[in-house]
Amino acid sequence: MPLGLQPLEVARRRLLALALMIGVVVPLALLSYALLATDRNRAEQTLLERNLLLLSVSWQATQLLQRNSVETYFQEYVQDDPRTLALLRAARDPAQTDRARLHLLRHLSPAYERLVERGVRQFHFHRPNGDSFLRFHHPARFGDNLLAVRASIRRANTDLEPVFGFEVGRVVSGYRSLFPIIDARGRHLGSVELSLPFKVLLDELQALMPQHAFQLLLLAQRQRAILFEEQQGLYEAWPASDRFLVEDPHRLRSDSPAPLPDSITQVIEALGQQPALLARLHQGTEQAFRLRAAGRDYAVLQTPIIDPADEQIGLLLAYVEEPGLTALDQAFQGRLILVGVVLALLSLILLWLLQALGQRLSERNRLQVITETLGQGLYLTDAKARIIRINPHGRALLGYPESILLGAHAHDLFHYHQENAFTAEASCPILTTVRAGREYRAETRFRRADGQLFDVLVVSRPLLRKGDYVGAVTLFEDIGERKQAERALVESRQRLANIIWGTGVGTWEWNLQTGETHLNERWAEMIGYRLEELEPVSIETWRRVAHPEDLAESEAAFARHFAGERDHYEAEVRIRHRSGEWICVLDRGRLLTRTLDGEPEWIVGTHLDITARKRAELAVRQTTRLLQAALESSPSGILIAEAPESRIRFANRPALELLAIAPARLADASPLALSNHDADWQVLRPDGQPMALQERPLTRAMTEGETVTGEEVILVGVDGRQRWVSLSAAPIKDDEDRISAGIVVLADISAQKAVQHRLQRSAHYDALTGLPNRVLLTDRLEQAMARSQRSGDRLALAFIDLDRFKPVNDQYGHAAGDQLLVTLARRMRECLRGMDTLARLGGDEFVALLCDLADEADARVLVERLLAALSSEVTLGEARVRVGGSIGLTFYPQPLARDAEQLLHQADQAMYQAKLKGRNAWCLFEGSA
Repeated sequence: MPLGLQPLEVARRRLLALALMIGVVVPLALLSYALLATDRNRAEQTLLERNLLLLSVSWQATQLLQRNSVETYFQEYVQDDPRTLALLRAARDPAQTDRARLHLLRHLSPAYERLVERGVRQFHFHRPNGDSFLRFHHPARFGDNLLAVRASIRRANTDLEPVFGFEVGRVVSGYRSLFPIIDARGRHLGSVELSLPFKVLLDELQALMPQHAFQLLLLAQRQRAILFEEQQGLYEAWPASDRFLVEDPHRLRSDSPAPLPDSITQVIEALGQQPALLARLHQGTEQAFRLRAAGRDYAVLQTPIIDPADEQIGLLLAYVEEPGLTALDQAFQGRLILVGVVLALLSLILLWLLQALGQRLSERNRLQVITETLGQGLYLTDAKARIIRINPHGRALLGYPESILLGAHAHDLFHYHQENAFTAEASCPILTTVRAGREYRAETRFRRADGQLFDVLVVSRPLLRKGDYVGAVTLFEDIGERKQAERALVESRQRLANIIWGTGVGTWEWNLQTGETHLNERWAEMIGYRLEELEPVSIETWRRVAHPEDLAESEAAFARHFAGERDHYEAEVRIRHRSGEWICVLDRGRLLTRTLDGEPEWIVGTHLDITARKRAELAVRQTTRLLQAALESSPSGILIAEAPESRIRFANRPALELLAIAPARLADASPLALSNHDADWQVLRPDGQPMALQERPLTRAMTEGETVTGEEVILVGVDGRQRWVSLSAAPIKDDEDRISAGIVVLADISAQKAVQHRLQRSAHYDALTGLPNRVLLTDRLEQAMARSQRSGDRLALAFIDLDRFKPVNDQYGHAAGDQLLVTLARRMRECLRGMDTLARLGGDEFVALLCDLADEADARVLVERLLAALSSEVTLGEARVRVGGSIGLTFYPQPLARDAEQLLHQADQAMYQAKLKGRNAWCLFEGSA
């Protein structure tokens, strides 16, 4: 301070300086702090959102991987296993349910052991009504109905579609995969559940995100309500909040997740002491927040767990120590210090202006104090770029003693602008900028005295006197820790890129404000390039390869998304491959950030190559045309009816000819199998009875989704003419698996039926008497035995052999013998009831099958009638003869199991006993009564 200044003047100048400081520097400081805080908060939110995006993508990838594995197990052990399907069909019969359950447990136990080795916790079969049929993990517990407590089981057995998702259960929770079981005939046999414990998904998730720790939280109120009583002790309240439960925290089960590290336990304890964070967590939405515990910064990520009923059952939490958050704080503090330094310099300049005269020495002393205590390096240079002053922190950062630094050229000593070489002083960006009178602000690298390079943020301002450059003041800060944090962010981004690479999609990022554009390698591979061949990339890179006709639609889709009309951008665009051909991609994206004034900023998205799908669609259209040509040329009649009107939309020539439908009537005709009152035809079942509407093949195909093959019906025209027709019908479904049409194939089999009838008649009936032969008798006998077993009614088998037939045949000839056989066959038939069967075995041997006998006396009455008929006189031309017969009788059922051949043998033996008694008699097989 000059000696001539009075204390009052000194006070006045000091008050003036203070007023200037308060009026200028303080508002600038507040504004700077607000801007830096906003930038720090935005960077922190971006870092947390990237971690959350990584969790979301990894969680979805993990579920997709496990879903594919479980679908393979279902096909291998259930849907494609005939034995499993047969046992489930048997279980539909209440009398066989328990037996079928036991056999199914034995049959699939080896498969269950293999499934357990692969991580499957529960293998659980359900009845179509939702009752538990068989729990392999708990075989003794079954029969409880699960429809009310398990939405997945309800959906699988009502919608008949697979259901996937995380769901709580009565025993344990898990990732459920529910599959409806439908056999080849379209019968619903129930459903099966394959449940994976959280540990299996956790292991996959851990492989994708190795730095993270994961924890599954279940809503306590929902979980406690459905657990079996003995399972309640397996769950405990989450230490941070009793609204959630943790499954098996003491690892009583072998498939429970490993305990969390102690550091994460401290994070949970800290979270329990943060009511505001717990309130956010209780909201159950997908979010990420920051938490500090044990002196470290952590990112806590949460994503809701939604069950198949679209209800939240809990949360998936991920914990990760995030040094990037600490680095952001440090960078924020460094910037605050830097701003403070700049403001301090501004204050110094203001003071210098106020005390320009007579204050040079005082100013130097003050500046020296500031530079000596400054937390950043600071040096002053003269007009020739020689260092005239450098503070202690600057000397410490550079590692040079003050004696070497003073008078040296900063550029020659420690400036470093490119790899392995120094830049000439005339090209030094710091010197050229300040010599031009402008401030230089940039990140660069300095070289220490030991040769080591380090990253610095440099702010250099020119010192001017009357417009002439007289030197510069340069502030530099070591930003190595911040760079390290940025590199950590880059590595995190690379991990996300690896996950995206695994999905096979190209990715892009575009800053609409700056034009900055990033593409991944897969994006370039789709069009036959390496990414380096496309550099430098920009939005014009995309516009150069996109088809001009598709660009307009793409830009319109962008505009709709930016305007908020759609929550994402999506367009199908053709892009030119390096080979010259066009490939088709599904271009999708979403806006991530906006500027402070609301303008779109960063948008990111993906490219998915759908060329193969487009080609497949073209192939389908070509196949459709080929199929239409094949239908027209088919020798069978073919009808196609559309739902819901069920009007005929297509009929080929054979169908029109078979049904006598004129092409002009086609639009008004109703399908054969859906009309109750067909104008030209009546539809009958093979037994001659009218076929009801719901029985007809096309009705079943279009209402029940059933596929009918080769069903035979009789068509009766208005003129009484009958035709046998073989009908096959099948539903036609749209992309949403709804029945949109039905197809019927008709074949006229009248000629085949006529031949078949003749063959069947000759194969089952005696040509002479018209009675059933031995084949038909055996069939009816076996059926009657089966009915007797079920009802308890008795039947009898009478073996009949004519007495004295050979003398008549020898005396009067074979024609007379045949006439005698026909006459006696008719008489015996008249003696029997309508339910009985009389058959001729050959020669003069007959068998009578007597069914539904109340007692043995009924059989004796019928046998006496037969003997009376056989002994009656028969007229053969002018001759009159009597023959008679011997009958062997046996009954069924008997104490020991017998088959049809054994019964015939018993009756035959009894017949010989009757002949030994003197003929024209009957004898009962001993032991059959």
